Amino acid sequence: MRVCLCLSVAAALGLSDDVILKTGSNITGESSLLPSPPSSPAPRPSAMTRDVNAATTGLARKLWPDMKLLLCVSTGAFSLYAEKMEETFTKGIPNYSPIYGATEGLIAVNLHPPHTVAKAGATRERKTSLYTLVPRAMVFEFIDTKDMHLAQPPTRSSREVKVGEEYELVMTNLSGFCRYRFGDVVRIGGFHHEAPMVEFRYRTGQMLNVRGEKTSETMVMDSIRNVFS
Repeated sequence: MRVCLCLSVAAALGLSDDVILKTGSNITGESSLLPSPPSSPAPRPSAMTRDVNAATTGLARKLWPDMKLLLCVSTGAFSLYAEKMEETFTKGIPNYSPIYGATEGLIAVNLHPPHTVAKAGATRERKTSLYTLVPRAMVFEFIDTKDMHLAQPPTRSSREVKVGEEYELVMTNLSGFCRYRFGDVVRIGGFHHEAPMVEFRYRTGQMLNVRGEKTSETMVMDSIRNVFS
């Protein structure tokens, strides 16, 4: 099985079967090159690494030509890696994060994945998914971010939230959680009929608070993305 997989990878990367058979399962050759007879020197690991790196763009399509979709988590801290995969390994294959869920139950369904829209001669791209809250799954309430530090903050109903604003989610589910502060902060991206569509932003426990300066995980990720873009 390992040899068959290696040969498939070899074909996709354009490497010779001889190289793959000598290197075992590590196609970069960094740590698993097997000893070769003096008359047949082993390939240099550095040269193999360059060949592999040059062939990684679109690798998924080369290995699985009929692959249509990649199911994965692509929100929050994972968004940076999802974008990187779309530029390299899975180039040309859309990714889809179907649900927003947790141990407490189903929260929302992704009816509006990232896409590019051409309208009136202009192109508008949305890189984040919008999840439609499922009203029959549980009852949702929303806490304004400015009130998250309060022990008993006021809440808003689904009809009182505003597009573009961020809120901490509060849920009441069928399993017995009553007005449970879930800890996720979401941004309202619009409405599907009367159900809010939300974009996951960050966890309340991942807020860095130093001398009154509050830095969320989203701010850190946006900074990293701007540096490497």
